[in-house]
Amino acid sequence: MEQSPVIEACFFIPLCDKDVIRAKWVVTSIRKYCRDYHIYILFDGFPQEFSAGEYENSVDVDVIYSNKHSNGHWGRIWQMQNNGMAFALKRRDLSDACIFVRIDADALILRPGLIERAQSIFENNPNAGQIGQCTKNISGEPLHNKGWAEYFAKRVTFFGLIKLYVLFTKNQTGIIAAFRHVLVLKKLLKIAVSNGYPLGRFAIGPSIFRKNVIKQMNELGLLISSPFQFLPKPEDDVVFTIHVYTSGYTAIDDVDIGGIFAVCGKESWIHPDELYDRGHYLFHPFKYGVNKFLPTLSEKELVDRLLNRN
Repeated sequence: MEQSPVIEACFFIPLCDKDVIRAKWVVTSIRKYCRDYHIYILFDGFPQEFSAGEYENSVDVDVIYSNKHSNGHWGRIWQMQNNGMAFALKRRDLSDACIFVRIDADALILRPGLIERAQSIFENNPNAGQIGQCTKNISGEPLHNKGWAEYFAKRVTFFGLIKLYVLFTKNQTGIIAAFRHVLVLKKLLKIAVSNGYPLGRFAIGPSIFRKNVIKQMNELGLLISSPFQFLPKPEDDVVFTIHVYTSGYTAIDDVDIGGIFAVCGKESWIHPDELYDRGHYLFHPFKYGVNKFLPTLSEKELVDRLLNRN
């Protein structure tokens, strides 16, 4: 596949073994609707457990293996994605406007223009470092993240910090490292809040980052040494937004009609056909097929239907 000498978008697909077929669908959708991109498949495991197979000779795909199974530990899953982004930053062919797209294995791109729209949004919003579905659900109703707000508020209390210390000691070889991680985590949250971060806010599911926010995270050491890598509970999308604000940027929505994101959560569900007609670019999730509407469709049937709309 012929590629442009300049990369306008890097896609990062975190993957476990049960999502191998889904990753192929994601790659297919990227190849169909995007150009001037590179894809990084981030496998939660080792080379002997997942063969790169069809991707070995692909000029548009790299497969990166983690050096340790996450076993469902969200901090490790997040760190796996950090490692991939740090690796991509070393490329010399990234454009100044290059975007970093975190896309789950159960998501699809369904029309051309995603990269151009995201770059335009960043150009018109210089303080924005992340685009996603942050404050509204797919029905336009407010997304409430009270649970995560309370979680992080408790982390910086005296007893919360003690619990963190105990947790960090289980992941470190010495008490000094654990104590340092406690102080760093408290500092990161304080900086994020001072930069306008509302406790608990995050972009649910896939999201898009300005290259410079990832570069800033890397320069601050947050892609390598953030203490959040040791926390098993906060999910990867929850943690990313905190670091966006810590890096001096903000997270914004693009979920209205014609917006990039259409993320159906447990609290709402709209038929994929209607979402497509609304003009969205990136759908998530589709892994459950269609079982809330008639006719019902299996996951594969839904994917085939969506990818062949045009």
